[in-house]
Parts: sequence; structure tokens; C-alpha cells
Amino acid sequence: MNRKLPSIDLTFHLQSSPSEVFRALSDSDMLVKWWAAKASISPEEKKFSLIFDNGFEIDGEISNFKKNKSISFSWVEGISSFELSNKRNDTLLKLHHDGFDSPEALARSSSGWSYYLANMKSVLDYGTDLRSKGDSF
Repeated sequence: MNRKLPSIDLTFHLQSSPSEVFRALSDSDMLVKWWAAKASISPEEKKFSLIFDNGFEIDGEISNFKKNKSISFSWVEGISSFELSNKRNDTLLKLHHDGFDSPEALARSSSGWSYYLANMKSVLDYGTDLRSKGDSF
């Protein structure tokens, strides 16, 4: 019997506007401030590329792009979808990531998303990047 692995569902409340949070998810310069060491993203071409400090590289496709509302990334380990909603003057960010092939990939992605999205919140809300050069996911 082949069981489907669970998905990752995380919610973050950010003290930034939906447009600021969306920019952090969809702009190459902003992605480098909280996520990857190098980033290239082109919503027009529906492509992205990320390189991390540990040398890990990933290329993928943008499968959904609704400015200031939602964006989805398709890559080796399924699809990660972000939805943004206005909560007063702040933003509620919801991540849904599914399509995992192994429990190891699920565990790695779960800890990675928690780490990086907490860092995005810190960068946007407080201007502080919490990453260490030795960190790798």
C-alpha cells in the first residue's frame, strides 16, 4: 500500500503590507535578503533559480502568479503555494506545499520552510536577517 505523504501548511502574520510580502516572494533582490544567496526570478517567463550558501541550486517554474495575492513554485519536491490576505494593515501569509516523494524530503522542507519564513518575517518586520553562513537546508 502506497500512502500519500502529508503536505506542509504554515501561516505567518507579518506586519507588512501584502504588496511588500508579495515583493519578498517575487523579486530577485528581495529573495536574497531572506532566502537564497543568489536568486533570479522572472514571472514573465514563469521561471526561477535559487542558489544557497551551501552550493545547493534549484531551478523551477512559477505555476501561479497573481500580483499581491498568490504565487506558486513548482520544483523537484512538489509545489509550494503562497496566499496573501490583508489583515487590517498587516498580511496573513499561508504556505501550502505538497507533492513529496519521500519522508526525508517532507522533513527537510518542513524545517526549511519554518526557518526561512521566520527569517522573512524578521527581515520584513524588523530589518534583521537571522541566517548564519553555516546554515543549510
